[in-house]
Amino acid sequence: MGAESPKEECGLFGVWAPGDEVARLTYFGLFAQQHRGQESAGIAVSDGTNILVYKDQPDAAKGEALVRFLWWAIHDGQKLAAALDYAPLPAAAVRKVEQTLTKLTVQGKRVLATSK
Repeated sequence: MGAESPKEECGLFGVWAPGDEVARLTYFGLFAQQHRGQESAGIAVSDGTNILVYKDQPDAAKGEALVRFLWWAIHDGQKLAAALDYAPLPAAAVRKVEQTLTKLTVQGKRVLATSK
């Protein structure tokens, strides 16, 4: 393979299991992927209304990427909602998520500055 080829492998999967323990199924799926050569895997769980993540992320790069992605999703990502047939988040929900995201940390240090 040439120098331009991927140097790492990754896996992706999703779980759709209404009424089942989706977080548990996802955990075992990620666990299985890690033991097939992947260095690590992360988990974020959503029920379509809420998203569950650890308040303190142990890996700096992944934790910062997660927080910045979620910040993008509630701001710039909302511009894509109508084109994808989703309803945009109400302003009150965006404020609540913003407040939560400013509390998330990476190895004990806040990722985002506290808002006004």
